[in-house]
Amino acid sequence: MSDSSTTLPQRTERISIDAARRFRIDAVFIDENTRLKEWLAQRANEELGAFGVNAREHAPRVAARAPSIVEEVALVFGVGGEHRIVPALLNDARNGTFQTHIPSRALIAGVTILLALAVAGEVIVGVLQVLLSDAGAAVIFQSVLLAVAAGLAGLGLGGLLKRSLARSIPAAWKALPPEAGRGRHLSEFVVGLAAVGGLVVVRCYGLEAEERLVVATLSIFLSALVIILEVLRGYHDTKYQCLWWRMFDAQVWDASERHRNARTFYEAHFMAQVEALAEGKGTTRGTLVAAE
Repeated sequence: MSDSSTTLPQRTERISIDAARRFRIDAVFIDENTRLKEWLAQRANEELGAFGVNAREHAPRVAARAPSIVEEVALVFGVGGEHRIVPALLNDARNGTFQTHIPSRALIAGVTILLALAVAGEVIVGVLQVLLSDAGAAVIFQSVLLAVAAGLAGLGLGGLLKRSLARSIPAAWKALPPEAGRGRHLSEFVVGLAAVGGLVVVRCYGLEAEERLVVATLSIFLSALVIILEVLRGYHDTKYQCLWWRMFDAQVWDASERHRNARTFYEAHFMAQVEALAEGKGTTRGTLVAAE
């Protein structure tokens, strides 16, 4: 028979796994196994349907093609993915040790919300200055810049503390990406901190002593809060993203091994579909009604 027009499914992509199964070792295999069984049923329908009214008498011939058809599956789904297998990572992902290192998504969301509130607080201080004094609207813009500068300082400080993140993840997992460089992170921290100091001075310029004290205290407190929360958010989010990538690698390695071990099952599934179609429990033209 000529080459099949039924396209072999693609391997599961990381982003397609829903959040609830993101760190389940069998998530990739379950998704791929489901789609492969559907593909084998469609392929059986196509192979047998090519013989038209003589399909039933050719069923044994079609069923005998099972090994070669499953070989197509093995060439795509039996390989280990883009990255070399890390045995320690795969083993720990299978026994659940890996999952205990994953930061809570609720924690990351909570820190992000607090960060947004701290940034909003910076802007609110500027708005109150405009409403309660003779300050111009430019103060609000300065407040926005102050929040951005604090965020930049937090981003740089978080980068400088990446070594502590590395120490929290077993080195055998090779889960961290290459560092961008301490020079860059130090520059972000210094520039951000200097900008915070300069903007606080500008914001307080021309204010009475008591008002200056209140505005300076609030500005410094909120800026420090933004820096701390950005460090925490970046730390936990970076760790989560790194472990998510590596968990997906482990899921693909695990799925590939299971696919290799399932060759006999896939062959039997294909032959069962052919037999069911030959007995009239499906259709050899149009959309397949798969037999159970």
